[in-house]
Amino acid sequence: MQGKSNETRSDHRQTYSEAATNIMSTIARSSLDALITIDGEGNILEFGPSAETMYGYRREEVLGRPVAEIVIPERLRHAHNEGMRNYHATGEGPVLNTRVEVPSVRRNGCEFEAELTVVPLHLDGHELFMAFVRDISQQKQHEKELEEARALAEQANEAKSRFLAHMSHEIRSPLNAVLAAVELLADTPLDSEQQKFAETAGRSGSILLSLINHILDFSRIEANQQEVRYEPVDLRALLDSTLQVARAKAQANRNLLLACIDPDVPLRVETDAGMYRQMLTNLVDNAIKFTEDGVIGVTVSLSGKESEELRIEVADTGIGIPEDKLEHLFEEFIQADQTHSTRYDGTGLGLAIVRRLAQLMDGDVQATSSPGVGSRFILKLPLRHPAGTLESRPQRDKVLAVLNDDLLGEMLEKHLQMLGSQVQVCRPAQLARLDGQHFDQVIVDARAVNPLEKEHADRLRSLAGTQPLRWLLRTAEQATVLTGAEAAISMTNLALCSQLTGHPASTDAPQGTPKNTGKPEADRPLAGTRILLVEDSMANQLVATAILQKAGAEVHLANNGREALENIGAIKPHLVLMDLRMPEVDGITATGEIRRMAAPLCDVRILALTANAVQAEIERCLAAGMNDYITKPIEGAVLIRKVAEWVPGKAPH
Repeated sequence: MQGKSNETRSDHRQTYSEAATNIMSTIARSSLDALITIDGEGNILEFGPSAETMYGYRREEVLGRPVAEIVIPERLRHAHNEGMRNYHATGEGPVLNTRVEVPSVRRNGCEFEAELTVVPLHLDGHELFMAFVRDISQQKQHEKELEEARALAEQANEAKSRFLAHMSHEIRSPLNAVLAAVELLADTPLDSEQQKFAETAGRSGSILLSLINHILDFSRIEANQQEVRYEPVDLRALLDSTLQVARAKAQANRNLLLACIDPDVPLRVETDAGMYRQMLTNLVDNAIKFTEDGVIGVTVSLSGKESEELRIEVADTGIGIPEDKLEHLFEEFIQADQTHSTRYDGTGLGLAIVRRLAQLMDGDVQATSSPGVGSRFILKLPLRHPAGTLESRPQRDKVLAVLNDDLLGEMLEKHLQMLGSQVQVCRPAQLARLDGQHFDQVIVDARAVNPLEKEHADRLRSLAGTQPLRWLLRTAEQATVLTGAEAAISMTNLALCSQLTGHPASTDAPQGTPKNTGKPEADRPLAGTRILLVEDSMANQLVATAILQKAGAEVHLANNGREALENIGAIKPHLVLMDLRMPEVDGITATGEIRRMAAPLCDVRILALTANAVQAEIERCLAAGMNDYITKPIEGAVLIRKVAEWVPGKAPH
């Protein structure tokens, strides 16, 4: 009876073993990966059809042979045998139950990259291993090609960056001389015809500079050369300085440029000041270009469910944009005016740059418009690390604003309310309704009400009581018709000064009205300042020297870094203006040598003169020991202000 039971168990084991063998054979035949089964000694028990195709052997040729001789390169067979011995001794192996990439070899001796998974099995007291092998040579080749393509793309980007840096320098440097020379020429006694020629040259040069800047800026973005660099920024000061640059352009088109920051906007935020300035500049320039004798308003406020966004709106009363053009407005080389008219110059890149920069800062920009009415561009950026807010002001005086322009009324009302005024805005036709009322101030747009119209003027003066009327003027000539007691308000000063600083609005006449400051020294802010100008361009030497000497500076010249190093000890300058790209010794090298000199020469202030104002170039200047940089083309006012900032005792008046 016992013998029969043992015989039954033996039959079951044999049946189980045969079934397991059949299962493994079925798996081997159907597996897409090469399946190789080996015993505990490393001899092949099963070699599936995919393995035959992969390695070039027939199944009958390899059964019973050591797997190392069939699929493992000769140089690795010793390591394989050591691994088998280690497994038998410890029960562990680095390739078991995991995926590894290993070299394998075909019958013809050709090696290839394989992905290997080895699974240990115990069947009927026997130790087996199932190896799944996948040929990944094509995948590896593809990865290699992708890596090579990536490396080539990086090299191309680096080459593009070098090209941009070179072209930026080569284009901006002569343009710097042209614009500065025209600026100096316009400041000399000229007859009316000569003045017109100088103004035309300056205006055309500025347009050319804008085109160059847009092309270079967009190329930098395309080459991934723009990185967001967040830093704490005084938002009001940043808006003020940005819009100051746009004043002359706005006035040239007879536009009023107005700005207002809501009181709940933080005093300081973290942002990339350069990108913020560039986006705002592009939006305002776009508004100015398509608006004549109108209003441009910039409003900064908070938006979002929890006021987590900074909202910058630039509105204008310009020509407007057709609805079918809005969808493509932020694409490259697209302009709202697509006719063959050359009235509106530009590359069509300004708004595309705004959107690219906004997206880099996790924001976006949108536009709405009505043809013949105007446009509104809304830029939204995440609000990062806000700090401080303006104190709310109690509403004190009662102000009447008389005008016809809705945008002007909107901006003026926000502005005056922020200054603590109760504001009522009305059109000239509505004045009769106000008879008998009294206002602390009456502000009148001279375009809506002619100061010489007696009926309106008398009614306005009665509403103002004893206070003089405040006329909003577009040109200096309009001031000549005012009575002695009445005052002209420069809308540009109002927009860019009072609401940003919290001080009362200026009542100065518009820009162009002569003023006697009583301070002759204001015309020579750099008097007594000794400057070493290191510049290899004769044209740039000429114009920079003229600008600096006119401001009272004593200028010494060096044609390259070598001459600067040879003469700096004798000159003992208060400040060095250092060009970067020069023969013999460049500006970076010369700066490093100066910083290694003995005191006090090593502490001299050094400002870079660069036509390549990308972040990497700026960082290179600062790392070399320079204190600051000035971007070419250089404007006379900017050059004087920068120098005065860095020379002790010569801060701007």
